[in-house]
Formats: sequence, C-alpha cells, structure tokens
Amino acid sequence: MRYFPISIDSKDKICLFLGGGRICKRKIESLLKGDFSFLIYGKEIDKEVIKLYKENPQRIKIVEKNIDQNFIFPPCDFLFLATGDRDLNKILRKKAKDQGLRTLDLSDSLGSDFYLRKNISNEFIDISISSNGQVPIFSSLIGDDLEKYLESLDMEKIKLMVKIRDKLRENGIYNKALLLDLYKEDKEFLKKYLEKI
Repeated sequence: MRYFPISIDSKDKICLFLGGGRICKRKIESLLKGDFSFLIYGKEIDKEVIKLYKENPQRIKIVEKNIDQNFIFPPCDFLFLATGDRDLNKILRKKAKDQGLRTLDLSDSLGSDFYLRKNISNEFIDISISSNGQVPIFSSLIGDDLEKYLESLDMEKIKLMVKIRDKLRENGIYNKALLLDLYKEDKEFLKKYLEKI
C-alpha cells in the first residue's frame, strides 16, 4: 500500500492552496473539520471560496495574485496545487518536492505525496474511505452509506460500554471477550451490570 492511512495533528498546521476555484473550496470544506489554517493564492477567487473565508476569517487568508512557475512558496505544512493548469501544477510540484514540501497535485493525485480521504466520524468512531485517488465519487457514495450507519448507532449503549470497560480496567479484570459478549446485550442489562461492578 503506497498511500498509508494515518492521522495527523492539524493544530498549528498551514495548508497552502495555489488556485482559488471550486476544487479548492471542496478540499477546504473537508479540512475545516480539523484545526488547520489556510492560505489561498489565486488570481481569481471563486465566490464560494470567498464565502468560506467570510465564515472563517480567523482561519483563512486569501491573497489575490497570479500563480506562475516562479511562484515562491510561503511557509506551509501542506501544499495543494489547484491552479487548473496541469502543466503548471507539474512544474510547481517538482519545485515543491525539491524544497521538501508535502504536496497534493489536485490534477494528478497519483503523482502527489498524499491525498485526502472521505472522513466520517462521531464522538467515538472515525472512518476514512478512499478510492486511492482514482475515483473519488466512490469514496463519497460509500462514505454516505457509512455516515447513515454511524447515525443509526445507539450512542447511549456505546457510552455504557465505555463506562463498563473503564470500570473493568479499574478493577483489573479487563477482558476483550467479555466486552464483546456484553455488547450483544440490551441497554437495561448493561446498566444493571455497570451498577454491580
């Protein structure tokens, strides 16, 4: 597996976008779930990107500037090439790699250092889906189904299971098989079990 799924700390990380079109908007929307800050350079900035900026002025900065092969990268942690020009992206990608910048070329994800996954989460579970950069619509469709599944989970039961696990650990009797058996029980049984341990 070339692109290994991994979670990173988004706190104090800057995402630099070269190009301010709709693809920039879609990627930023998904990244706003983290704590990233965004720096967007582009000659023409899509009205939806401007709307995102107005909704998140503390996290997004826009610089209206033409992007060419002589562009000098400001400090950033992740570079997103979204110029809409495949050839320019390729030149900038090589330049960025020479400088050690982690880069996602949105016109050629397979030539990139990373790509983004569809993320679905609630307070207990995080799921990431990817089509390995080949057919992103599949990630979205499968992700939508998984999102419905997560919404259908009984969160009260899961919270009870967490309390039971913590209590078992405190008592030095943590047992994975026991937890799996308990998960099959209903909430009323779990509540009584929690009271007894």
